[in-house]
Amino acid sequence: MTTVVAFPDKAKAKGTASSGKHMPEMSHRVENLLQIATALTQITSRSAATKEEMAQKLTNRLSARGRAQDLVRKFTRHCHPCV
Repeated sequence: MTTVVAFPDKAKAKGTASSGKHMPEMSHRVENLLQIATALTQITSRSAATKEEMAQKLTNRLSARGRAQDLVRKFTRHCHPCV
């Protein structure tokens, strides 16, 4: 799964990220990713008969989530080229 953090201005982001101004946002995004992973794990565990099946299903779901994020990013970049 690919995770991309978009900043309005990459040069500006480099300076402000190091000063900690983006840390609350980064923390929030990491927490959201962990919540998604937890939910997918719980959903997958309900339908898998074996640990191998669960591993395969969970991997497939996480990969699908990554592909969906890629589509959102491409659409956003197409509609809002400054992002």
